[in-house]
Amino acid sequence: NIEKKMDEKEIKGLYFDEKPSRTYSNGVFASHFIGYADVETDDNNDTKLVGKMGIEEAYNDILSGKDGKIVYQKDNYQNPLPGTVAESEPAVDGKNVYTTLDNRLQSYLETLMNQAWKKVEAEDMTAVLMEAKTGEIVAMSQRPSFNPETKKEFSDDDFLWYNLFSEDKYEPGSTMKILTVASAIDQGIFNPDETYTPGEMDLMDAKIIDWDYEQGAKPSLTMRQALSWSSNVGMVKLEQRMSDRWQRYLQEFGFGRSTYSGLPNETSGDLPEDNIVSKAMTSFGQAINVSQLQMLQSFTAVSNDGQMLKPQMIKKITSADSDDEIVTQPEVVGNPITAEAAQKVREYMRDTVEDPDYGTAYDQYKVPGNHVSVKTGTAQVAKDGVY
Repeated sequence: NIEKKMDEKEIKGLYFDEKPSRTYSNGVFASHFIGYADVETDDNNDTKLVGKMGIEEAYNDILSGKDGKIVYQKDNYQNPLPGTVAESEPAVDGKNVYTTLDNRLQSYLETLMNQAWKKVEAEDMTAVLMEAKTGEIVAMSQRPSFNPETKKEFSDDDFLWYNLFSEDKYEPGSTMKILTVASAIDQGIFNPDETYTPGEMDLMDAKIIDWDYEQGAKPSLTMRQALSWSSNVGMVKLEQRMSDRWQRYLQEFGFGRSTYSGLPNETSGDLPEDNIVSKAMTSFGQAINVSQLQMLQSFTAVSNDGQMLKPQMIKKITSADSDDEIVTQPEVVGNPITAEAAQKVREYMRDTVEDPDYGTAYDQYKVPGNHVSVKTGTAQVAKDGVY
C-alpha cells in the first residue's frame, strides 16, 4: 500500500489517519430513499458513521454493527500489561441491506428525470416504477435531488430535505377515479353504457364542475367515458350511490394510515372532513390527502385482481459473517375489490389512450404488442389569486 512504499523510500511529511466513511459511487441515485451516512464524534471522542435520511437512517443500527472492547491494565507509559486482560468482547460487523431497486432501471430513470426536470421547470417531481405482482419498487426518483458523495446541494436554501414518496401528502386528483370506478363496479352500481349530462352539478352549497366546463363540456357521456374523459360530475354521481360505503372503501384501500414502509417520518395522510361535499369530492381526488406510497399500494389491488400488496423496498438482509439472511416476501394487506372489478376497470382505462374522442391521453402511450391501461391526472394550480 501507499504507506508501506513511503516507509521503504523513507518519504516524510505525509501522514495517514483512519476514520469510518461511506462511499456512494452512483452519485444521484434514489438519493432521498438511500439517504447518506455522516461521521459523528461521541462523548468519548470516538468517531462513527450515523445514518441520515432514507434507509441509512431507518436501518442505521443494522448497518452499524457493534464495537468490540478489551479491558486491561496499563503501565505508567499507558502500555497494556501482559496477562491483565479482564474482559474481551469481539466486534460484530454490520449487516448487508439489499434494496429492491434495479440498478439499470434506476440509472435510466435518473437520466430521464434530468431531461424532464430541465424541460418542465417544476418545483418538484417524482417518478416511480413498481413490480405490481410483488409490490417491489424497482426504480424511484425525485427532483430536486442530491449527490450523497459531495453533498454540495445541502448549501442550497431550497434544498428538499424530505422524501416526497413517504413524507409528503397531497390531493391525488383524477388518479383517484380509478378506485372510484373500481369500487362502483364492485358494488354492482356501475353501468358502463348509462348516459348523463356532464359539465356541472349542484351539491348542497357547492358546485361540482368538470375540467372542460369553461371550454364547453361534452353534451353527453357514458359512465365508461366518464373515466377516460375524467369527469368529476360522473364520479360524484357514482359516489352518491355508494354514500358511506365509498368512505369505507377509502380506508380499505389503505388511506388514512401508514403503509409501514419503514422509512423515517412516513405520513398517514388525511381522510376527508365529515360533511357531504368533502366526502363527495374524494371521488375525484380532492378533499383528501394521501402519500404516493399509499397510491401505489392501492393501485396494486387493481393490478393484482383485487389483492392489495404493501410496497416493498428491501429485498433481503444478510449477515456479513454467516449464512443468515432475512428475505422479504410479498405481503398482502387487503382485498378491497373483486377480481372482476379490477379486470373491468383495467379494460376501461385502456380508453384513455385508445379512444380518439374520449381519451384524455389518446395515442400518447404505446407499448408495441400490448394494451396499456392509463389514467391521467390534473390539478388546479393557484396563480395570481385564481386557479
